[in-house]
Amino acid sequence: MEKRLFNKEMPPEVAKQSVEILRRYGLVPVMEGADFMYYDKDEYNTDVNWYTDLITESLGSKWRPIRGNEDCMRINKISAKMIKGCDAEAACRELSEYYDIIRHESGSGIAGTTIELVPKGL
Repeated sequence: MEKRLFNKEMPPEVAKQSVEILRRYGLVPVMEGADFMYYDKDEYNTDVNWYTDLITESLGSKWRPIRGNEDCMRINKISAKMIKGCDAEAACRELSEYYDIIRHESGSGIAGTTIELVPKGL
C-alpha cells in the first residue's frame, strides 16, 4: 500500500488565480497534483513541447483539463511553459507571494522553456 508522506497543496482559489495570471502573461499552465495533472490540450500541445502527447498517454485517467476544473484543482506544483512573446518575469513577480520559482533555462529544448512554481517554504 502506498503511503503519501508529504503533499503541500495550494488552496483551489490560489490555483485558479495562478492559471489566470500565467495566461495573462502568455505562459501555458501545467498544474500538477498528487492525484491528477491539469492542462488544456489545445494550449499544451506538441507545438509547446514535442513530448506532450507522450505525457498525456502516460497519464491516462490521471489527466484532467483545467477548463471545468478551475475551482477544484488540487495542485502542489506548476510547470509554466514559456512561449514566444510571454512575459515570464511579470508572471513570476505576481506569483512570488505564493510560490518559490525554479527556472529551467538550459538550451536542451527539454526543460529549457519551463518555470516551476512550488508552494513557498518547501
